[in-house]
Amino acid sequence: MLSGKLLGLVKYIYLLLIISIVATIICFDYIDVPYKKQHFIPNWAVILIIAIVSILILTAAILISRKHPVLFDRIIIFINNNYVIILGSASIIVFLIQLIISWNFYFKTGWDVGFLTSYAMSMQKSASIHDYFSTNPNNLFLSFLFSIIIKLANIIGIDPYFGLIIFGNFLVNISSVLTSLIIFEYTKNKILGILSLCIFIQWIALSPWIVIPYSETYGVIFPIISLYLYIKEKLIGSNNYFRVFMIGLTATLGYLIKPTTIIVFIAIIIAEIFELFSRTDSNRKGVIINIVIILLSISAILFLHSNLKAGFGIDEEKSLGPFHYVMMGLNAESSGGYSKEDKLFSMSFGTKEERKKGNISVIKQRIENYGLDGLVKHFIRKA
Repeated sequence: MLSGKLLGLVKYIYLLLIISIVATIICFDYIDVPYKKQHFIPNWAVILIIAIVSILILTAAILISRKHPVLFDRIIIFINNNYVIILGSASIIVFLIQLIISWNFYFKTGWDVGFLTSYAMSMQKSASIHDYFSTNPNNLFLSFLFSIIIKLANIIGIDPYFGLIIFGNFLVNISSVLTSLIIFEYTKNKILGILSLCIFIQWIALSPWIVIPYSETYGVIFPIISLYLYIKEKLIGSNNYFRVFMIGLTATLGYLIKPTTIIVFIAIIIAEIFELFSRTDSNRKGVIINIVIILLSISAILFLHSNLKAGFGIDEEKSLGPFHYVMMGLNAESSGGYSKEDKLFSMSFGTKEERKKGNISVIKQRIENYGLDGLVKHFIRKA
C-alpha cells in the first residue's frame, strides 16, 4: 500500500478540501448563480446548526460513557455483535422510506432524462433521438440499461418510469451499505461504519435527487464497489484475480454511465503505480499482473460498448467531446452550467477535429479574459 508519508499527505489534502468546501458554503452564499434557490435559512446558519447538534450528540455520548459506563459498553458491544444485522435492517427501512418519498412527489422530467427514457421505452430511433445520442454517446449505455429495467417493470406490472426510480433508489441504498463496509474494513471500527451510514443516509440516500432516474443515482454505486473491492484486495494481501478483474469492470461501467466516477479508479491506479515503484523487483510481478488484468477488463467492456454504438449507428463526427464540456464549464454567464449558446457553437462544426480546435480556442480566450483572480472567483461560483 502507499507509504506512511504519502498516506499522511493524502489525509491532509482531503482535510483541506473539506475545509475549502465548508468555507465556500459559508462565506460565498451571497454569490448569485443560475437556478439558485434562496432558502429562508442561510447556509452559514445551517452549518452552525449542524455543528451545534453534532457537538451536543458528541457531548451526550461522552457523558453517557462517563456516568453510565456499563450502559455505554453494552451499546458498543451490541453494535459490534450485530453490525451486519444493523446494516441490513437500516437498508430495508431506508429503502421503504425512499419508495414512500419517491411515490409521493416523483415527476417525469425532460432534458436528458426525457430523451433517454423516450428511447428506452420504445427502442425506436427517430431523427432527434439519433442526433441526441450522436452528440451525447456517453448516455447510450444508460439508455440501454433503462430499456432492460423497463421490460422488467412491464412484466411486474408497474409504471415503467417509476420502475426506473425504484432501481435508482436501490442502487443508492446499496451504496450506503457498501460505504459503511468500506469504512469498517479500512478502520476496523464498526462504530465509524455505522456513523458513515448515518451521514450517507441523511445527505445522499434521502436526497430529493433520488426521484430523477439519471446518471447521478445510477452511477454512484460503481466507484464505491471499485473502492470496496480494492480495499478488500489490499487488506487480504492475496491476489484474487477475479476481484481485480471486477475492479476494472465496475470502474468502466461507472465511466460509461457517469464519466466523473473514473476519479476513484484513477486514484487506485496511482496507488498501484506508487506501490509498483516502492517494491523490490521480485515483488513487482503481482502488481504488474493486477494492472494487466484491470486493463483487460476495461478493454472487454469498451469493446462491447463500441459494438453497442456501432449497432445504434452513432455518428462519431457529431460527438461533442470533453473539450466542449471544459469550454462550457468556463462560461461566465451560465456560471459553468449548461449553455445553449455553447452547445450550438460546438454543433456548428462539421467534424470532431474542427470542433476540438474551436473549443480549445474559446477555452484559451475565456481563461485569458478571466485572469488568475477571475478564474479563481469563477471556480468558487461553480463550487
